[in-house]
Order: sequence, then C-alpha cells, then structure tokens
Amino acid sequence: MVMAALGLKAQSVADLDAKNGFGNDVFGTDLSALPGMVCTSKQKSEYQLYARPADELAWGGGKLQSIKYGFYNNKLREVILTIDGASNAALVLQALTALYGPGTPGHKPNSTVWQGQKVKMECVTDSPFGSFVFIGQTK
Repeated sequence: MVMAALGLKAQSVADLDAKNGFGNDVFGTDLSALPGMVCTSKQKSEYQLYARPADELAWGGGKLQSIKYGFYNNKLREVILTIDGASNAALVLQALTALYGPGTPGHKPNSTVWQGQKVKMECVTDSPFGSFVFIGQTK
C-alpha cells in the first residue's frame, strides 16, 4: 500500500548501490556541480556540511527537519535526513523497507541498516538524538 501511494516499486540493496546517492545527487559529485548548497559547518576542514534551502523537507510520506549533505574534499560523500518525530520516522522507515527490503538490525537501538557494496544506509527511529537516516559511501 505504501509503495503504491508513493509510486514506488520493490527494490533491493543492489538498487541502493546502483543509485549511489540520494535523490538526483550522486556520491562523488563535485560541490560546484550541485547548485544552491549553503555551507553550515562552523570550522574549515576537508569535511564540510551543506544544506540546500530549496529542498522539500519530506520523504517517504514523513516530514523532515533537515537534509544535510556531507562533502569531503568538495566531493559528496553522505546525506543525513533528520526526521521530525517518531511518527514521521515510522513512515520513512516503512518507505525505505518497501524500497530496499527489510534491512538488518543495526548496532544502535531502534536502528535498521541496509549494507551494499558501495552504499550504506541506516535509519534510526526514536533515539535520544532524534530520528534520522544516514546514507553514505562505504569507501
């Protein structure tokens, strides 16, 4: 039912690797090729966090608080979706499961992990630090 509502088709972790990114953004893409990014990092280093104010703060039927993009040496390496509360986290987890299968329990409480060859994704619901999805390169 969720898949039909979101226009999704069942996929697998292999599809996560094939996508190799989030939305239309591919890991390894240079910062200069991704318009609208605004640096949110406080210190200067090889790793910088960015946000894109034009991003829609919703995914998989759930409301998001933010989407942050991690760049290492100006190349997109990871994306962090901060989810707005446990009820929205349940919707996001349901959509991820519909897309990539059930995943495996992670090391953190309330954590589900999808581990591909190139991409790792983790959805944490209802942790002391909030609910979030981390999508990143494995290497």
